[in-house]
Amino acid sequence: ELYRLDAPLLILIGEVDDWTPAFRCERMETVGPTRHAITLKVYPGATHSFDVVRFEPIVYLGHNLKNDPEAARDAVAQVKAFLAKHLGDS
Repeated sequence: ELYRLDAPLLILIGEVDDWTPAFRCERMETVGPTRHAITLKVYPGATHSFDVVRFEPIVYLGHNLKNDPEAARDAVAQVKAFLAKHLGDS
């Protein structure tokens, strides 16, 4: 539950993220009134750290980490669009 959503929220997460599971974000709800939107995009097959450039797939502290270049490119585009929408292009 989100208790005070004071700004728009963009969540970009990997479908098979075993560190911060996507299902938790999919079930997220706001408590109380808000005029701000939650935008959630789940990348199929992507793990935690899908957007980290130049590292080989590893298991770190028991969690699978693997770069996904396609998801990472899309995530950068999503963030740029989100910021342009909410902050302007300047």
